[in-house]
Amino acid sequence: MHREWQINPSSLVAALIFLGILGRLIELVLPVFVAAAGRDLSFSNDTLGIIAGAELIGTVVFSLFCAKSLSLLGARTLACIGVVCLTLGNFLTGLAHGAGSLIGLRFLAGLLGEGPLLVVAVTLLGQQKNASRVYALFMGSQMIIGGLALALLGWIDSLAGFRGVSFSMTALTIAGLAAALLTPSQKSTAKAEPPLDRMFKMDAATLVLIGMASFHISVAAAWTFLQQKGSFIGLDEAESGALLAIMLSGGLFGAAYVALLQTGRVWVLISCATLALSANAALLTNSPVVYAIAGTCLMISWNIAVPHQIAQLGEDIGAKRRLALVPGAQGLGLAAGPVLAGHISAPGQYIGVACLVALSLAVAYFCFWMGYKSVRGD
Repeated sequence: MHREWQINPSSLVAALIFLGILGRLIELVLPVFVAAAGRDLSFSNDTLGIIAGAELIGTVVFSLFCAKSLSLLGARTLACIGVVCLTLGNFLTGLAHGAGSLIGLRFLAGLLGEGPLLVVAVTLLGQQKNASRVYALFMGSQMIIGGLALALLGWIDSLAGFRGVSFSMTALTIAGLAAALLTPSQKSTAKAEPPLDRMFKMDAATLVLIGMASFHISVAAAWTFLQQKGSFIGLDEAESGALLAIMLSGGLFGAAYVALLQTGRVWVLISCATLALSANAALLTNSPVVYAIAGTCLMISWNIAVPHQIAQLGEDIGAKRRLALVPGAQGLGLAAGPVLAGHISAPGQYIGVACLVALSLAVAYFCFWMGYKSVRGD
């Protein structure tokens, strides 16, 4: 990737963070989106998981096979395309009714909207010095805006339902055009590795990418149905949305911890354990207090882990050329999580999801441990 992108003014970094948040918006508000669609359109958990998974698969396809367009088009053009396509996808979602049309719309929103935005944001942010701290700032910003969006969308859902949620997401996405215009217009002359070569080199970088995918299976599996879980312990839509916003905002403590302090890379491993415990507690409890505390701990663990995962890949292992694959690796997990969780769960029954969370985090721990050992030379 072009070296001049390694040194950016604060306005550019802020723009990249906002574009990245738009690329992650559906993941942040997924509990409200899924609960509203399930209620208003009468979809089963299985169908809801496929709808959520289709969108995330779209980002995976773009990251793995279309990321070279960052070199061909330049960051500004690619970001503008992403904003326009995501805005259109969110608007049309509010007009759709059938499962097939929603699956197709959300796949295209991921492929043409979120995919380009995430490749631009993650690639350029991941090349910064002290990448874990920069990415922690990105994660913290996600928590703030995502928390506000969850609270607002939970309130809008109670007033206007699924259509109101979709049109509100459209309005937020439009604001990304200003951020897109602040990104670099230059095209990179760096030669990118062929996607298949990058995917199938079984080295430490590949293991870390596999670990990211498995880690995000657990995050998405737990997060997708948390609002639905809240309704089964007596919370209405507005209360659930507000509580989820508090959980998400609580993750800011994890991001701040990484951004402000000199934290060790061992947190990549510790966070796998803390996320497994907190996610399972949130899914299996019948207490609103435990539900709130566990959900907040889940978000804190996620925000501590991901910046270190990015830094492990880009700084420790030195695989900066594979940073464009990060949205794809994360997206694979984020897409598979809702699909698998929806298939093995039903409203009020989340034991299967808890087992999925534990298994996927065990795989992630192994992959990150192997990457950790490779840097230490063990």
